[in-house]
Amino acid sequence: MKQLLKYEFRKTRSVKIIVFLVAMIFEVLFLIGLPFKSLEKIGMLGMGGLVFTTVFGIFMIGIIGISNLYTDLNTKQGYMLFMTPRNGYQVIGAKVLENGLSLLLGGIFFGILGSIDLMLVAVRTGDFIKLLNQTLHSMGMVEISPLQIFWSIAVVLLFWLSVVTMAFFAVTLQAAILNGKRFGGLISIMIFIGMNILVSIVFSQINRLIPMGTNDYLNSSIWMIESTAVTVALYFLTGWIVEKKLSI
Repeated sequence: MKQLLKYEFRKTRSVKIIVFLVAMIFEVLFLIGLPFKSLEKIGMLGMGGLVFTTVFGIFMIGIIGISNLYTDLNTKQGYMLFMTPRNGYQVIGAKVLENGLSLLLGGIFFGILGSIDLMLVAVRTGDFIKLLNQTLHSMGMVEISPLQIFWSIAVVLLFWLSVVTMAFFAVTLQAAILNGKRFGGLISIMIFIGMNILVSIVFSQINRLIPMGTNDYLNSSIWMIESTAVTVALYFLTGWIVEKKLSI
């Protein structure tokens, strides 16, 4: 399992390095513009670039993992993967674990970077969170706290991991039915969309049972539990398909 995990990390390393370097470029722009009023536009460009890089980087971690699985299951590139003495659960487990760890490390990295930048802005403006809450209040939106920000990030990362796992299942099911056939990618996308619709309906029905006015943290905790349950269930189901239908 350790070797499989290292193999998966190596396959996604170049994309992560590119995201990191782009983030550092925008961070430098932000730091250049922060202390000087005359360079404020450069600082804002850097901050906007960092937000974009964070969203894009987290998104790409999942997309690259999905693309690698599709290639492994539908081309000769993944042949050696199934020649190793590993079962289907270990193969899929390494991919899910790599994605989960990458999302966690990416969230920690961008979370720490964002926290440092927010503190620098707070020093520059007086109180950034207070200023942000005043802006939100003027727009009729609720106030936020640093804890809510980090909690929301955790919810988003877990939800995105569950979406990636749905894509893993869709790709694997397509490979088991029409391995290497024409329009395989399109079929995977259709299965994935169907899975998302089904899961969204189930989530919606469950969330209707939650009383109105429930604490925000409890609501988000339920979302986290639902996302984790989907991830675990689809991991085992995908591993079973690989083991029974695709392993050599």
